[in-house]
Amino acid sequence: MAKWLRQGPAKPLSPVRIRPTPESPSDEIGRHTGLKIPGTQVRAGSSPASGRLFILMNPPIFDSHTHIDMVISKEVPYQTIADKMRENNVKGFIQIGSDADAMLFSKQFCNQENDFHCYYTVGFHPSDAGKTDFNAGILFARENIKDKNLVAIGEVGLDYYYGKNSMKEQLEVFNKYTELALELKKPLCVHTRDAHEDTLQIISKAAKETKVLIHCFTGGEKEMRDYLELGCYISFSGIVTFNKAEELKQASKTCPLDKILIESDAPFLAPVPYRGKTNHPALILHTAKHIAQLRDLDLNDFCNQVYKNTKFFFNIEI
Repeated sequence: MAKWLRQGPAKPLSPVRIRPTPESPSDEIGRHTGLKIPGTQVRAGSSPASGRLFILMNPPIFDSHTHIDMVISKEVPYQTIADKMRENNVKGFIQIGSDADAMLFSKQFCNQENDFHCYYTVGFHPSDAGKTDFNAGILFARENIKDKNLVAIGEVGLDYYYGKNSMKEQLEVFNKYTELALELKKPLCVHTRDAHEDTLQIISKAAKETKVLIHCFTGGEKEMRDYLELGCYISFSGIVTFNKAEELKQASKTCPLDKILIESDAPFLAPVPYRGKTNHPALILHTAKHIAQLRDLDLNDFCNQVYKNTKFFFNIEI
């Protein structure tokens, strides 16, 4: 059993600005999440107008990028993941198929009966460039184009931090999968690290014809503006909650609200206060809460907009 599962219930979230929405329960008590409604005197047994405690369910949120197969491989039971997602009102996730095994898992997993909305992508991780045949994913995507749960191409892109010796191969793969996204008329999910200029050059044409998401964005405002000028969407991960991620925090504060998505990138990059532990989709609530606080936004307003952005980008019904 994963270490984080042996530590008992998670600590309550710190207070955050949150207000009821038309979808919030008015006569029923939602699950207790630890979120408090500041400025209201509350006590059990009466209505808000007369001081009743209303325990609100978290606003809906959707994980735009996860590797649920890797999470499960770390001995985190899927039922545990599902329970925590339900507790945090995470409606579902985009499962990333970026190698042959992950593609098969993703297709099978997303086409079985699930408690949540599950969709998948097909791509090729840049770290595998020059090591394995990238054409398998291209064929797989074409063969499964009629699968309604296949919603995007990716992740694919450039990683010069770890792959300086395979830059040529990475560029070839990235170009091929970008062409595939245009051919299949699917959104493109991009991995980029220490490769900003080359990434911009490749996606500049694609962004005119399809939606492009910069997954797990780690740059600053200047890089973000370059992507936004092309019409790209920006996905923030748990990294934004890290203490030293000042440039990323500033980018999350200034990114247009209608261009933001949120992801776990699980099992990696768990947000504070779970940093260093096995990540999973339910923890994106902490990332959402952190960005909402940075922007001084109501949590419901922020999450509802990000939810809409996710639906629009992937063209999904959730």
